Amino acid sequence: MEQYNILFESSKIEYITPFLKLWMSFNNRYKKEFQWISSDAKAIKKCKEDWTFKQTFMNILWWRSAISNDFNNSLSSFYDNLQNYNLKDGDGNNVTISHVREWKDWRSRQDVIYFIENWRRQYFESEKSTLFEEYIDAIYQVRCNLVHGDFNLDNSYFIWLIKDSYNILYPILNNIFENQLANSSIYECKNLKRNINAKCEFRDWAFVVLAWSHIAKECLNSFSANNNFKRLALMNWKTEVKDNYIELMENITFDTPSWASNFCLWMNSNWRNEWKRSDWKTMSDILRNN
Repeated sequence: MEQYNILFESSKIEYITPFLKLWMSFNNRYKKEFQWISSDAKAIKKCKEDWTFKQTFMNILWWRSAISNDFNNSLSSFYDNLQNYNLKDGDGNNVTISHVREWKDWRSRQDVIYFIENWRRQYFESEKSTLFEEYIDAIYQVRCNLVHGDFNLDNSYFIWLIKDSYNILYPILNNIFENQLANSSIYECKNLKRNINAKCEFRDWAFVVLAWSHIAKECLNSFSANNNFKRLALMNWKTEVKDNYIELMENITFDTPSWASNFCLWMNSNWRNEWKRSDWKTMSDILRNN
């Protein structure tokens, strides 16, 4: 082989090391967020319910940018490569993604942007949560196969799955980490026993409880009839009831942080101590220092 060919071959990026480093970053992030979870599998299940990951996935899909185009292409490529590689989960079952029926057509069309918009309107709106969860599951299984040695590096489809996994996970984490640095106005209200994990952002003196937050399913003490009526009215069209909590499907704006925390906890609460920043400082601490 000519020298220039040898040099060219050696210059190609192999994505195994970058993907594993990226996964370590992902691992450290959710270990910090969900410290009470004992295993990676349980943490991945929790991540699928976490509004931050879910919302970021949705946002990147909707962007009209080169990043969004690359992200969509990687999702499509992952799906295609998965059809040609027998990826197994821990129980020996085939890993599949069932909610990408039109991606092959999408990739073959010239009017990509137009088709993406049409496809989203017709299909994605009803399937987006499941699509997100299936991709997170599948990328986790790529990681498991790679770490536990159940793979064939001579199979180019597996190598491409690693590359696609990196190209999907990287923009999600990059966006999350950048927002964590930029959005010091985001506060959390958590109660692990009651499965409450809500996030609130200050926007022009309004208090916005963000979509995908988990709020209380049961009332712990008596609200006034008016407060109960207002909460139930909001829940009727902006929430989805789960087994142990209620998930917000849209942002909800409140005039005061006290009504925001009462709404999330479904009880009378001291908002100064309930809302905490990512560094665990309460609103009371911050108000005291400012």
